Amino acid sequence: MNEQHTAALLDAHDSLVAACLAGQLSLVEFLAAYDGFPQRYDLGRRPPGDEVGSPELFRKRIAFHAEVAKIVSVATSHGEAGEAGEELDRFLARVIVERIRQIVARYPHFEASSSGRTFR
Repeated sequence: MNEQHTAALLDAHDSLVAACLAGQLSLVEFLAAYDGFPQRYDLGRRPPGDEVGSPELFRKRIAFHAEVAKIVSVATSHGEAGEAGEELDRFLARVIVERIRQIVARYPHFEASSSGRTFR
């Protein structure tokens, strides 16, 4: 994967996070679109010094998405909750979105554009 492709993937997934936080995507839509990123592309699994392009820039961006992926895995691994399912799903969705907001706050250089708006 070349630097341009890696940057495009990161940009696209930054925008997904921003759209989810802005309420432009439901959590279900976000989870479907995020789809195993960044692990699915083996980003962040390269030996030190073998990163594509600008290692420092990509390292930070990949670390951000690795944090988001940890939270996303909670939502995708949670099973059927029976009678309390709908209420639990709503609660879990709010918690996941809030946790992603906290991750964004820890990465001060996170910027993603969604419909012309910038999120930090």
